Amino acid sequence: MARELKNLSITHVQPNVETLAFQQQSVGLYLVSVTAINSAMSDARFDVKLYDASASVNSAHIAKSQLLPGRNSYETVRFTLDYHDRVYVSATSSSVAFIISGINQTE
Repeated sequence: MARELKNLSITHVQPNVETLAFQQQSVGLYLVSVTAINSAMSDARFDVKLYDASASVNSAHIAKSQLLPGRNSYETVRFTLDYHDRVYVSATSSSVAFIISGINQTE
């Protein structure tokens, strides 16, 4: 059976506020990527941080202070989310939005 790519979250953020964008609630593994979109003409910076519920070191940056030029987007490399893992995002501008897309690998 073919696995389906789904938009798991669309998040708009307040400037410089770390925001929960997605929490893996179902059992299984998701293969996800995060796309940051800057709708303004001016540059912004953004962070994508993963909190791993099962690891001894609970967090890691997927992107840290990544430059996002005006009217551009950036897609992270794909990474795996396990049960209860959380993805937090932040940006220096409210013109940045985030889309998290993923495939459930255990459906």
